[in-house]
Amino acid sequence: MIQCAGMVFQRPETQITGTRFSVREEVACGPENLGLHRNAIIERVEDALERTKLTHLADRNPLTLSGGEKQRLALASILALRPSLLVLDEATSQLDPVGEQDVMDIVSELARQGTAVIIAATTPEGFSEQADKVAIMQDGELTMLDDTRNAFASNLLPDNGIARPICMELALKARAEGLWPEDLPLPLSMGEAAETLATIVREAGHAP
Repeated sequence: MIQCAGMVFQRPETQITGTRFSVREEVACGPENLGLHRNAIIERVEDALERTKLTHLADRNPLTLSGGEKQRLALASILALRPSLLVLDEATSQLDPVGEQDVMDIVSELARQGTAVIIAATTPEGFSEQADKVAIMQDGELTMLDDTRNAFASNLLPDNGIARPICMELALKARAEGLWPEDLPLPLSMGEAAETLATIVREAGHAP
């Protein structure tokens, strides 16, 4: 059985039932309500706990978890439902950079496996490399739907008070100074920026 959609909210407290006494039981709540066989429930729960790195907390009371751990629990509870569409509404807001990257790695793997993912965010940092397309909303209206690189390079982001990824902002400033060729794509990550800069330097004859 496949659920159509699952959503992870910004505040994990809104998703934790408060009626289960362990993290494992909390994650099992959704599959149980689907009426799945016990073995299928166990398999889904253990898989979701492993994906979200919560296995070592499986016997803890959900209410005793930290904010970041609760957020990962909320994600695990949805992953156990195995939706074909996953919606993340600022779902990494309480995570540190390492935790945020862990979630993005999970999202990338789900996307590779065929799950459609929608991420609602007010800052592009953290998901710029994962997104295929970006939709920009203003006053409830869709003002742009384009591939990620074009959307982030657009002035619609700063015009709406949204900062571009730092790597792209620096590349745009370098382009304005003639240091970043017009024919080279703007970077979506620091790693991509570093690789492009290394190529520019080599072609300029300043490096072997």
